[in-house]
Amino acid sequence: MQKYTFQEVMTNPRKQRAFLKQIDRLIALGKKHGYVEAVIAHSANRKLLVDAIKLFSHTESEKTFAIVHADYEEFRPETFRGYTVNKDRRFPTLDEAVEYAASIADRVATSSTVDNYECDLEDQKKKARSRKPTNAVMH
Repeated sequence: MQKYTFQEVMTNPRKQRAFLKQIDRLIALGKKHGYVEAVIAHSANRKLLVDAIKLFSHTESEKTFAIVHADYEEFRPETFRGYTVNKDRRFPTLDEAVEYAASIADRVATSSTVDNYECDLEDQKKKARSRKPTNAVMH
């Protein structure tokens, strides 16, 4: 996990997004593995950090936001339909969705659904690798 200083997170929008994405991933993994107290603490700290960022940034009315979502049924990565920006335009890759979002907004955020999709996809791959083919012969 990359480390950031408080000053970097407060003043650099790219590092803000990366840091908040790391926190969202940590929260998603904590939920997945049942670390309830840690999830609550990290969620509360994330909210405090976002509030501090807002305090030191331009007013909300001066900024436009775009949110990138992963469009799929939770825990079923095979249902993936693409990444959406502000739930209205769909893209096949995350890079394309983020690039488009950056072209239409001052700030871009990725929804926790993006991290959840990546975790669900990785879990599915692990399960597929753990299944051993049987060489049973029937007579």
